[in-house]
Amino acid sequence: MKTLLIRKAIDKDTEILETLFQITRQSTFKSSSPQSFKIGDYKKSVEGEEVWVAEVDGNIAGFISLWIKDNFIHNLFVHPDYQDCGIGAQLLQKAEECLSRPMELKVTIDNMKAFKFYEKHGWEKISIYEDKSEPYILLRKY
Repeated sequence: MKTLLIRKAIDKDTEILETLFQITRQSTFKSSSPQSFKIGDYKKSVEGEEVWVAEVDGNIAGFISLWIKDNFIHNLFVHPDYQDCGIGAQLLQKAEECLSRPMELKVTIDNMKAFKFYEKHGWEKISIYEDKSEPYILLRKY
């Protein structure tokens, strides 16, 4: 990896972020049908949130979205081509600079790779919600 820049998202990033969101979810959530992820999902998902992007040599490689008033990380996605390069950790660090503690986030139960990532970065499992339409683990960092 060459030059990594973390910056606030701007309107012209939306089209690229829509595609990144769709591709990454299809790659991560293999048990879901590919048709369940579509362009337009990103914009709905981050409405009202603060979004930061990670650029590698000018190309958007990932993003994180924050629900500031609740100190909540809603989305953290890194394009499959850039995973395991430290980009997620850099985005998480930016979130921790922007939010007050305690902070929370959810991880779907079928995404254990993400769960292990957050544990590695000091997040603690608070509870598991298996009776939801999309079962998840609630994590907190103090």
